[in-house]
Amino acid sequence: MDRLDETAEDDESYSEAATEALTAARSLSAPLTPEERGLLSGLRDWARIAQDRPDAKFGAFRQWLDPVVCPQGPRGDWTKERVIVFTEYRDTQRWLYERLIAAGVPEDRIAMLFGGQDEEQREHVKSVFRESPELSPIRILLATDAASEGINLQSYCHRLLHWEIPWNPNRLEQRNGRIDRHGQKRRVGRDLPLRTHRLAGQQGPHRSGPITAAGKRRALRRKQSGRGRGGSL
Repeated sequence: MDRLDETAEDDESYSEAATEALTAARSLSAPLTPEERGLLSGLRDWARIAQDRPDAKFGAFRQWLDPVVCPQGPRGDWTKERVIVFTEYRDTQRWLYERLIAAGVPEDRIAMLFGGQDEEQREHVKSVFRESPELSPIRILLATDAASEGINLQSYCHRLLHWEIPWNPNRLEQRNGRIDRHGQKRRVGRDLPLRTHRLAGQQGPHRSGPITAAGKRRALRRKQSGRGRGGSL
């Protein structure tokens, strides 16, 4: 687990460390029972059926994102606002990029930062995102924790969303520090994962939006105690 923290800034090394940790854990675990194998098989079948269904969390994300960067939809006019979306995993970052493209967001509106990225490409993305929106069409930056330290992105961005909450709560502050720092001229907006929910006994469609301040505190407490993964979907 210590090595996972040490390699978090390089996504390829992190993936290798995670695989090693899972392999070690598997070697110490008892063999699966027939009942457990049946449950896993059922989950796999459910995942295959559900993979093409509309994703509620992504829908809530679009409700938050579109009014900020493209009020008329991705094929309409775009504002000069920018947002950063942090994911914990490279796979999640790829998935989110693909979903945005499938939703009609032009490729030149999205940039990505991740560990193991070509250094020239990485520096280009950082440079462009720090320039005036008048000079670049990029409005959405998808970043893993490789971009959570030592990068100043506050010049033309004051909105950040944590798509996934990292196990180490300190990384939340490191991510926030990319825009909440000296030189920021606007009020910073920082949101934890978007969720959909229905109040007890409520009829009608789900409500959606960022987790509230109280929800953030509960999510962080769960993270610190190891009882949950933070943020309802």
